[in-house]
Amino acid sequence: MIELSPEKQQELDEHILAVSWILYEQTEAEKLKTFEGREWEVREQILKKVTPQIGEFFSEGGEKIFRKQRSVKTCLGLVKISQRQKS
Repeated sequence: MIELSPEKQQELDEHILAVSWILYEQTEAEKLKTFEGREWEVREQILKKVTPQIGEFFSEGGEKIFRKQRSVKTCLGLVKISQRQKS
């Protein structure tokens, strides 16, 4: 792995924190009471929800296309626009 620049490491850390928060919110409170429960829940969620998508991205050679959406107010109402962006 190429060493990350401080800026990329900060960006990665911010995204990891955001993912962690989403997964934490979707965890049953009972599973958070013990260290073992938390560890099993983290492993399960990583294996089921995170790893498959990262693996798919890498298997496509990093050429996966993301769509950025934004809404634009027009005389016809609110219109959603997608912009294709290669990562």
